[in-house]
Amino acid sequence: MLFLLATVLSHAQEQEAIVVNDSLPKQFIVYGLAPPSRDDVKEFEDKYGVGSISMGCVIDPLSSVRATKNNCAIAAYLDQKYGTVWREEIKYHPYGLVLKNKNK
Repeated sequence: MLFLLATVLSHAQEQEAIVVNDSLPKQFIVYGLAPPSRDDVKEFEDKYGVGSISMGCVIDPLSSVRATKNNCAIAAYLDQKYGTVWREEIKYHPYGLVLKNKNK
């Protein structure tokens, strides 16, 4: 029964496509004890058009997958539109993203 549930959830997750474009609102999903500061979020949103939504510190597996897909889709959109400079400028950490090259 558990295998069947996992298979159904996996299939549903694969079917869920996340579309990001200029006409849709964009928000990074952030998890953690403290949300990002309003000033940091506003500064990034004013410059790049992407806000954030803080979901607290507890995350379940399905929410983890959704947050990672959402944040990766937005990151790909930003990379395409602005290059990778935004990854150096963001002052909070969207869930599931690697923002900076640690070898620099």
